Amino acid sequence: MKKNLIVYKLFLYIAVIIFIIIVLFPVFWILISSFTPYGDIFKQPISYIPKNPTIGNYISIFTELPYLTLLKNSLLATVSTAIFSVTFSLFAAFAFSRINFPLKNFLFLTMLATMILPQISTLLPLFQIFKVTEMMNTIYGLAILYTSQTLPFTIWAFVGFLNQIPKDIEEAAVIDGSSPLGVLRRIILPLMGPALGTFFIINFVWAWGELLYALVFATGIASKTLSVGIVQLSGLTWYEVPWHKMSAMSITMIVPLIIIVVIFQRKIISGLTRGAIKQ
Repeated sequence: MKKNLIVYKLFLYIAVIIFIIIVLFPVFWILISSFTPYGDIFKQPISYIPKNPTIGNYISIFTELPYLTLLKNSLLATVSTAIFSVTFSLFAAFAFSRINFPLKNFLFLTMLATMILPQISTLLPLFQIFKVTEMMNTIYGLAILYTSQTLPFTIWAFVGFLNQIPKDIEEAAVIDGSSPLGVLRRIILPLMGPALGTFFIINFVWAWGELLYALVFATGIASKTLSVGIVQLSGLTWYEVPWHKMSAMSITMIVPLIIIVVIFQRKIISGLTRGAIKQ
């Protein structure tokens, strides 16, 4: 029995190590490419440590692109998306979980059905709407688009969290004279704290790396994001793909996300596992 347990743990550790290598190797390759001159990237045999490391690739993305403007646009769009998603989802989830109204189940299922629609299927109608409403090339337009993508899943998750909260607590507050908004502010918000923080980060991470909507609806410098900047780098020359510069810019996008996840990983796990119930 003990021998079988040791063998099981050994295979488990080996599987975990292989999984980590598969997941992290692309990031490692992007990292070393970001410090490698273009001419050395495709040399044979492959070198996993740059022989002539350089920071010139990082300098190039600041000189060839309006990097700080792209960074500002990305931050504004992603932070706005995370705030809008969490806020609107909380109110919508509260309505779906606690309020009875006509066609509630139908509307909820319809909302969930939108999650399976590919982004590209909605591009044409959204483009026409944004053109008429003059929201093209605006940060708030991007935030609205991103929020529309994150809302269904966030609402669905919040409804699950709310369903775990005993209604007796809210009924007692109503008997004491509290309004629905008062119940939401005094009872629901404190209990939903871990979930709100978790999905703020999840939606932030998704919006930070989003490309399709940003590529179509943010063609002006006032609204371009970092993900569009990577595509723009690839179009600066017609005869080569600047993998070294694209890798450097990718690292500048990856590092902030890694820092955020490392700092808040316990809260993310807590929000996903504990649900809405305070221990």
